[in-house]
Amino acid sequence: MNKNISEKDRNILLVLDTIAELGEASSGNIVRKAWLSPATVSRAINRLKNIGLVEIEEREIESAGRRPEIYRINPDYGYLMLYEMRAKEINAYFADLVGEIKAEIQVPVEQDVSMEELMELLKQAYTSLLDAAKVDSARVLAAGISVPGVVNEENMRIERIPDIYRFRDANVYESIMNVLSIPVIINNVSRLALVGEKIKCYPDCKDMALLSFTNYYGVGGIIINNELCKGKRYAAGEVGDMFFDKSNFNTDYCGNMGCLESHAGLQVMYDRIQALMDKGRAGILKGIMERRETKKLTLGLVEEAVAKRDFDVADIFYDTMKIWSSGIINIFSIIDPEVVVIGGSVNSENTLALEAVKHFVSKGVYYEPDIRLSKLGNKAQLYGGLHELRKYVFSELLTEVVRQQKH
Repeated sequence: MNKNISEKDRNILLVLDTIAELGEASSGNIVRKAWLSPATVSRAINRLKNIGLVEIEEREIESAGRRPEIYRINPDYGYLMLYEMRAKEINAYFADLVGEIKAEIQVPVEQDVSMEELMELLKQAYTSLLDAAKVDSARVLAAGISVPGVVNEENMRIERIPDIYRFRDANVYESIMNVLSIPVIINNVSRLALVGEKIKCYPDCKDMALLSFTNYYGVGGIIINNELCKGKRYAAGEVGDMFFDKSNFNTDYCGNMGCLESHAGLQVMYDRIQALMDKGRAGILKGIMERRETKKLTLGLVEEAVAKRDFDVADIFYDTMKIWSSGIINIFSIIDPEVVVIGGSVNSENTLALEAVKHFVSKGVYYEPDIRLSKLGNKAQLYGGLHELRKYVFSELLTEVVRQQKH
């Protein structure tokens, strides 16, 4: 929250934050949660209602004949855009101020797309979602961009990113701002997924970690004492950057070639398995795929082949599980979190992967750690992205709205 505001405005914003956190609340709820006097809360609510940020939720009349006043954020006060940048597509979402998705679209992206073409795709997605939601662009408050890379949150510069976009350009932030003409924040996708897991599944967990394994990279994030681990340069907590392959020290610049993320992505495993199938091996898996009439490998298919004793596939599968386990052992050894969640494209059906990871981790940790599969999957980063975007809007943009409103 902006420190250069009056105590009166600070109290109003505290009430606003409290209502946003609770979803809906009575005056009594706000008084107890925010530690403010009933008179202060009453004045703040009246101010927020006048601005249009807060509205009364209609409730049935109580037996005593009184209608309780329950307050909530006005969802239509403004709207939010969220872009998930992936290797082959952009997932774009349009949401109201309470985080409810009003429209969404997926835009395919070519591997060699230029910066100009990428900006045009963002603009087209923006226009399409506005049309679908039937909302004027003037009512869009801000946009959030999630990327698989290290983001300096002070200047929104992407310091390092897997080479799938032209986002190494120093002017990416300005380019997006110019195209969308609204405030923009950029966040690391794995950290957003971790935030999503916490707020939806582990709200009372103070220390936790996430390893999000997708078809492209294996990445993650860490929360310590309810705060995202970022460090001075916003590079701390990057689980995917853990370096464990010593062979790459023989090159002039290792980059991320020896990092967890370059070895742990599901696509790396799929490519190794596909190479065997091309040589006529992994026959059990090949038979399963033919019966299913699919040419696309999935973790579920791989697990099924392993369970049916396809030893070619099993060697690669368990080698990948050992890589995942190496990262998890390091996390438990350094911060000893309450829980480690495995997510991304790994879901609750991938029990063989979970059993393998638990087995290998037990060899490096003397106690029984709590390791779980994500219940949210790829939706975790959507929930986390909306949460962080709403937090930015409430702490930065709406501060100015409150300050400019006459008392």
